Amino acid sequence: MGNALDVQLNFTAQADGNYALSMGQVTELASGSTSAQARSGSSAGPAYAHTVTFGGDGLPSGGAAPTLNISNLSSGASDLNITLNLGTAGQASGLTKYGSEFVLGRVNANGAAYGNVSGVSVGQDGTVTALFDNGQQRTLATIPVATFSNPQGLDAVSANAFRETGASGPATLRNPGSSGAGSVQSGTVELSTTDFGTEFATTILARTSYSASLKVISAAEDMARALMNVRA
Repeated sequence: MGNALDVQLNFTAQADGNYALSMGQVTELASGSTSAQARSGSSAGPAYAHTVTFGGDGLPSGGAAPTLNISNLSSGASDLNITLNLGTAGQASGLTKYGSEFVLGRVNANGAAYGNVSGVSVGQDGTVTALFDNGQQRTLATIPVATFSNPQGLDAVSANAFRETGASGPATLRNPGSSGAGSVQSGTVELSTTDFGTEFATTILARTSYSASLKVISAAEDMARALMNVRA
């Protein structure tokens, strides 16, 4: 996300007082590759070229510059289409031609530096968001919640998993928190679905059976001991 590019813009003075704008080398700062191509309009367009014209007052007088297309990036990223805002005709809002040194008037940045994924968050509405170490965030997906017309008709498979049945009806995927669907809880552990009443009764039954078995063994020992005494 956000690989930086260094794009070289060349302004060449013409005999009529205007300037020819062309694109020089495009460098991918992350890899140092210079294989990217700068063209006019699209990747199939001609090499980028535009004439910047000025009036006698030093203000721009020509039309808007064509879209700058940057393709063939070594990172495999999609083509970039950049609109160059060189200024508005008749206004000192961009490039001007005055009798002084060229200076950078202002920079409006709407991009971001390269960033690595530093974490993932899940909201109660099911939105999965990737967090980057450059401060940016990007929504990746939304986790839906399945609802059933008869939840009691679901077939318990194992642990906390259930299977759709004819009695439960088909699953309907809804946005979390809407139309009766529950919300998504991130970073929590699901409660056990163990039936404490059934498990407690089973434990009591097992203990009773064990006690009865011990009594049977004890009675058998008593009978064997009595027989030994009779023989003696």
